[in-house]
Amino acid sequence: MNPEVSAFLIANGTAVVLVVGALAAIGLVQWRKIRIAEQELEYKQRLIEQGFPIPEVERTVSPRVPVRRGLIDQFGALSGGTKAGIIVGFVIAFTVGVSCIAGAIHGAAYWSSVRHAPVAQQPYLEDPLLGAHVDPIRGDAMVLDLQSVANQRLNAGVEGDRGHSFATMPQKRQELRGVPFQIGPGYVRLRGNNHPELPSEAKGIRVGFKLDKLHIFHGTEFGAFGDATHRFHVPDGTEIGQYRVQFADKSEQVIPVVYGEDVRDVWNWDRSRATNRGVVAWTGRNTSATREGTTLRVYLTTWPNPRPEVEIASIDYVSEGTTAATPFCIALTAERARK
Repeated sequence: MNPEVSAFLIANGTAVVLVVGALAAIGLVQWRKIRIAEQELEYKQRLIEQGFPIPEVERTVSPRVPVRRGLIDQFGALSGGTKAGIIVGFVIAFTVGVSCIAGAIHGAAYWSSVRHAPVAQQPYLEDPLLGAHVDPIRGDAMVLDLQSVANQRLNAGVEGDRGHSFATMPQKRQELRGVPFQIGPGYVRLRGNNHPELPSEAKGIRVGFKLDKLHIFHGTEFGAFGDATHRFHVPDGTEIGQYRVQFADKSEQVIPVVYGEDVRDVWNWDRSRATNRGVVAWTGRNTSATREGTTLRVYLTTWPNPRPEVEIASIDYVSEGTTAATPFCIALTAERARK
């Protein structure tokens, strides 16, 4: 499917279904009228072939053909209960039918546009600043399971923008900046002012062993668009979330997620502005970003554990919740030094 056609169907799929449905209904009524006229003509022709005079044929056919009433007249002759039942049934059937067809059109158009969208990733080190914080893994890597707390699929559009997804991100075990991660199928999105319907935290990401470093593949929606007064803007230095590390001895260590230090807006509105701790680990595109002429980016933050001798029971991921940012985490990998 042509990308322009896909974009039109994504934006106007429901209207297309309504127009096509109306045209189909008009066509069906016209076909019924034509078919009745053809049957009358065929009956007259048979009578003429049997030798009946034309005036007699006309007199014979006229009383045979009942007076046809329109649909509105026929509906008006029904009882009140029957009318109500027909109206309710029609509304339900129409709503379900339109929803199913519109959903199918939107889905087909979306996946067609994704297939046609350019997905080639930009070179990771196109900006010299992007290579400043690379810390490749040197010990044993153990991926942590996010799927038990995931609330969003990578290949599904988000509420309010169905064209925004990570469908072009390969869902498999892969290395990003020298760190192995298990990607997909789901990830965690947390609450912000622009998405108050999301959960404020994801608790109980299981660990159950000692570790020396925690590698976090994460980012945020919103932050870089507009000036300081815009509702999508997040100032540098703003804490947008935390990873709360729960040790087996009941103590806790907080890993703050700070905008401009660890992550920036997943949409690259600021032309690859640098961060002080995090590093861009993946770049890509989706339908919405392509339409707006920008790209996507997700960051890697590495946390050195100050207490590597103590087992970590679990990790809680928590959003600050009162900023424009909608933090997300796609994968976590623990590193343990080789003995």
